[in-house]
Amino acid sequence: MRHLFLVLLVISATVVQVTILPRINPLWVNPDLVLGIVLVLASLYGVAYGLGAAALGGVLLDVLTLTPLGLHSLALLAAALTGGLARRRLFRADLLVPMGLVVVATITSQALLAVARWLAHMSASPRLIVEVAVLTALLNVAAVPVIYVVILLLDRVGLHDAGPSTT
Repeated sequence: MRHLFLVLLVISATVVQVTILPRINPLWVNPDLVLGIVLVLASLYGVAYGLGAAALGGVLLDVLTLTPLGLHSLALLAAALTGGLARRRLFRADLLVPMGLVVVATITSQALLAVARWLAHMSASPRLIVEVAVLTALLNVAAVPVIYVVILLLDRVGLHDAGPSTT
């Protein structure tokens, strides 16, 4: 049940991030919901979950934004690895460390995306890349705790792996 829920969560977050947020957000930069989900899943359930979400979310982002296949997946790897380093401690320590991890994951992901776009001859100005990375990191600092709480609440109401049947 958990796997199906997580796949649906990544798909819906990707669609919302690409199609709905740009229309309703008054800012010209949006939070990276998929990055937040990848970071939280890797922190709660392990790097394998984070890598799976990064692969699925990355391919969907590539398809929906018409970028070369694998570009976003590569960028989301940073979030999966950062979340794996924070395994189960993401929001259980003081608040400064988790927020720092969110900023590091976002800026690393944005940097990898910028390098991959540069290699694909799709780059923007360095100033714009830095502005987008910093603003996205700030928005992610606000979005990731909400994503974390939602995933924990849904996990507690029964969206966990079912054990073997006893009947």
